[in-house]
Amino acid sequence: MIARLRRLLRKIDNRSTRSMRLMRQRTPYSHPDVPFIMLWSQKSGCTAVLKWHLFHAGLLQEALAYRSDHTSLNIHHFQNQWVRDHRGHRRRTQRQMVRGTKPVLNFMRDPWQRAYSSYLHSYSPGMLRLQRRGIENNAIRLRRQILEGLYGPETPLATEYSFTDYLRWLELQDPRTLNPHHSTQHSELYELAPVRHYRLEDFGPATRALEQEFGLEDSSRSRDLFSSGHHKPKADLPADQAREALDRGLPLDRKPGYPLPQVTEALLDGTEAGALVARIFARDIAIYRAIARVE
Repeated sequence: MIARLRRLLRKIDNRSTRSMRLMRQRTPYSHPDVPFIMLWSQKSGCTAVLKWHLFHAGLLQEALAYRSDHTSLNIHHFQNQWVRDHRGHRRRTQRQMVRGTKPVLNFMRDPWQRAYSSYLHSYSPGMLRLQRRGIENNAIRLRRQILEGLYGPETPLATEYSFTDYLRWLELQDPRTLNPHHSTQHSELYELAPVRHYRLEDFGPATRALEQEFGLEDSSRSRDLFSSGHHKPKADLPADQAREALDRGLPLDRKPGYPLPQVTEALLDGTEAGALVARIFARDIAIYRAIARVE
């Protein structure tokens, strides 16, 4: 009896330790004044979702005015600082998820569009400027890792690689050590509690429906504040031109307005890139396809 109890306690402790590790890697958006917990992932509307959550927490204006020592993404540094300033926040969020005291929501982005967005994350034009100043950041380090995997060590930073090349490299990576901008949207946090998923593309109607369901203030007049400002516009190119663009690399020093294709499942159908996305992001795709549209 005592041995079984000890094994049970160890199992509970291991589950708690694992869930706290997951909480630190991708801390859900949670606030005492918001009646639900928001899960999120990088390159999947996380900034817009955070701003919407802060709006209902009464913190958006403070967050927008916040400035850190970093040059961008101050809103995320504000959120991280808020979590650090409120001791026990992750533990409380974990208990709420496990005990089901708050619903858990998540916005999932179209997996094909998100895969291309991750590719573009490794192609930021600002990298060359930082390199000239002798500055290395996580994005540059990841680009060097990609180039070394594709072409070998000491490959120049500006060397081009295609979307398909990137996916070939990505398929060989260990997801446990991968930069989160390039890993799956799916998280093991989904195993802690039932999750209500919504398509990011339905953000407007979905947030309106949620505000009505939970009796929250209508945020539609503040919707222009929720944009992130760092998204790269895509061009609606003819399919053959779009596929050609995906099959060649991008200039790292490309000028503003350089045409980037709108990537969809239909565009990638029957291509190697499409097959790679289907394998790498299989769990994301299964969840995304099962989500009911919100009109």
